[in-house]
Amino acid sequence: MSANKELSQLSVVVATYDRPAETIDLLKSVRESVAFFENVSDADIDVEMLVCTKHDEEETIAAVKQFGWGAVRILATEKRHASHNRDVGFQNANGEYILSTDSDCLVERDWIDMVVRSIKEHDYPSAIQGANYLDYPPESNWVTQFECRDDRERFKFESADGRNLIIRSDVYRQIGGYDTEHLDSIWAEDNFFAERVRDHGGEFVMDARIRVQHRYSPTVLGNLKRYNRYGRGAVHVYRYDPTLYREISAPLKQWYWWLASAIETFKRKPSREAIRDTTYHFARTVAYTIGFLQGVIFFLREELGLIDATEA
Repeated sequence: MSANKELSQLSVVVATYDRPAETIDLLKSVRESVAFFENVSDADIDVEMLVCTKHDEEETIAAVKQFGWGAVRILATEKRHASHNRDVGFQNANGEYILSTDSDCLVERDWIDMVVRSIKEHDYPSAIQGANYLDYPPESNWVTQFECRDDRERFKFESADGRNLIIRSDVYRQIGGYDTEHLDSIWAEDNFFAERVRDHGGEFVMDARIRVQHRYSPTVLGNLKRYNRYGRGAVHVYRYDPTLYREISAPLKQWYWWLASAIETFKRKPSREAIRDTTYHFARTVAYTIGFLQGVIFFLREELGLIDATEA
């Protein structure tokens, strides 16, 4: 993929639903990052902010309008699903590069500056993955700290993550964009997004200097729901690449990782905290497996024409 070596505009895209307060917090952090970039850089680069949410999500839309930042465009969509809304934002972005994050994230003050630096230092690559493992201090507890550590490990596997993903807009269109037909795929699509870029001849760069804080749910149940969704999407990794599925997303692989972790923990006299973490990891693996079984059933119903996934 040949790079278009121009950088006059960046587009920040967030898909959100029923998160008015969190969305405003994100907008504040992006606005602060833009202001910091304008203070430290001589580059003339415009930044637009696209907030994509279903048209009947009146509370979030009203809050964003009241926020009153001129860089913001609200894209009122037909569905609440993240895959659909991300795609709407990406397709309507005007920037040469699109910066994706989630509404439960906060970007670092130097986020925009680091993105621009990385784009230029890596000679305008197809995509860049930033780091998203910084815990959000006001909501920090043992659950969020566990998830933080886990995301540090995920970053080492060099996979994509929509919480802090930068991609050239022309590359996004060349690879076919997000899957908006199989809506559960959004929960696993990051596992093969990087492979799609590479399979089209693109360069996928990892850069830990580009940072966001992810506001993990501080409750066990909130995170188990998240892993249940990841499990529901795992079947779609198999649709794209069976080998990648077996390496990353298969429930047996999840159980292998838990077992290896548990054995390592109990080789030495474990602390109360270590036992707690191992138990939590076990519960996550169960939630993932249940989600996978739900995903298989949903996928089979879709294949048999018993359900329209785009409307589910």
